[in-house]
Amino acid sequence: WLSFTSWMVKTVFNLVTRFGHKLRDKFVKLSIPSS
Repeated sequence: WLSFTSWMVKTVFNLVTRFGHKLRDKFVKLSIPSS
């Protein structure tokens, strides 16, 4: 059960990291032209 929990944490963390990078890229692309 502990290994399954750690696997879930890693998977969720990876997904959040990817999603965060995508959001950051979009934000950067939107903010650069306006500056």
